[in-house]
Amino acid sequence: MDTVCFEQISPLSYRDRAKAISRMTRDRQHHPMDDSLYLLEYIARTRGAQHLKVAPELYEHPLQSLLYTIMAIVAVAAVSKKLLSRRS
Repeated sequence: MDTVCFEQISPLSYRDRAKAISRMTRDRQHHPMDDSLYLLEYIARTRGAQHLKVAPELYEHPLQSLLYTIMAIVAVAAVSKKLLSRRS
């Protein structure tokens, strides 16, 4: 029983698992900086990559964004009213 508990909390086994996960994470064909540079160059070549952008007007009705704004204003007003009432 003691050996099983020791194996579970042993720093050596933890270290081995951490190294294995680190190796899996670092296993790439090329560096992440190369990916980011490629994307920046691609966006520059395509003048902003408009075809990759998500158009919010396709997914959200204009009144829905207005509703979100009104809800945020009401929430801020309610919280500030509650905080001001506590002071007096």
